[in-house]
Amino acid sequence: ILLFSDKGLGTTVLALFTGSLCLILFFILVRRIKHSLEMPGPIPEGQVSSLRELNEALERKEFSLQLAEQKIIKEREKRQASEKAKQIFLVNISHEIRTPMNGILGFAKFLEESLTDEDQRESLQMIIKSADQLMAVLNVILDFSRLESGDINFVLQPFVLKDTVHSIYRLMEPVADLKGLRFTYEIPENMPEVLTGDAVRLGQILLNLTSNAIKFTDSGEIKISLVLVEELKDAVTIEFRVSDTGI
Repeated sequence: ILLFSDKGLGTTVLALFTGSLCLILFFILVRRIKHSLEMPGPIPEGQVSSLRELNEALERKEFSLQLAEQKIIKEREKRQASEKAKQIFLVNISHEIRTPMNGILGFAKFLEESLTDEDQRESLQMIIKSADQLMAVLNVILDFSRLESGDINFVLQPFVLKDTVHSIYRLMEPVADLKGLRFTYEIPENMPEVLTGDAVRLGQILLNLTSNAIKFTDSGEIKISLVLVEELKDAVTIEFRVSDTGI
């Protein structure tokens, strides 16, 4: 303002001095503000104590998490070792059972050829079928990892449906007779005679259901019945029922 209002020497010197002084003061102010931002003031004692306690709590939490992680790792290693030991045991025991079972099957089939009495021959065939089912179970145990994951392969091969049901009936009939139970089975005439599927798995299911029915029935009857639900060109849907008069 002085420079524009008066062009005298004294006024010019005063204006330059005042302007320089303002610039110096502005520069000092900027430096102090910058220094105050870089170097914050001292933290109050109470806040320092709170931060220290928070840091200690975080350290304790981290330590407890490390302990929990180590415990989980040990438990996982222990479980894996247990699973491995279980699988080794099952494989070994299934091999131990397989050896005498092969002998039983071999001699039973050899004896079947020499029998002439029809009742004895049929009884021996029940023994052979039971041994075949037991061998199928052993095969599942040998493939235990697939059993655990539920990935069980079903065999697709032709079988006579009536023979499969009849073999279960003949196998469990003596057990039902010992308890004085009436045991029957019913296959409708419109049922297909030959099917393609897993007869061994089907026999296992019927055997388990029939065995439980006899076990929990003190009087009355047990009955296996089949119902043809749907028949298509290349497939049928059959319902298998095991009914009893027990609990």
